[in-house]
Amino acid sequence: MACNIFFVISTSYFLISKKHDGLVSPITKTQNLPESLQTNKQRMVLFDSIVNFYNNKDIAGLYNLFDDMLKVKYDLEEFKTIVQKMYDLSGTINKGAFTHYEWGKNEYFREFTLCYLIKTNQGEMKLRVIIRQQGEEKYRILGFKINS
Repeated sequence: MACNIFFVISTSYFLISKKHDGLVSPITKTQNLPESLQTNKQRMVLFDSIVNFYNNKDIAGLYNLFDDMLKVKYDLEEFKTIVQKMYDLSGTINKGAFTHYEWGKNEYFREFTLCYLIKTNQGEMKLRVIIRQQGEEKYRILGFKINS
């Protein structure tokens, strides 16, 4: 099985999990998202959690948000190096807004990507948070990427 959840900024990327091949879904079609992510407010709580750890360079806190698949692929020191490279290229995330989500095609479990438009020290960029759904309410974060 190919690995393909990314930590991306510009042309740098790091593979973590199963391949994500998304299909854009209309923003109003939320019945398939986990219940805990169906409203924009709930999606922004997740965004704020990631951004707070990222901006404060709390790598251990950020690392603990992610699924065990990431922790098998990268130990904390390797993860720290990856995130520092991302931070060096993007800088601080100053604000953001949810734009849409995309469903992935995966025969083993349901994956989707939450997409945000963000403003960083380097300008306008995109943050994509890759999620694996577990039941109606639960989900696990598989990875994220930032790109322009």
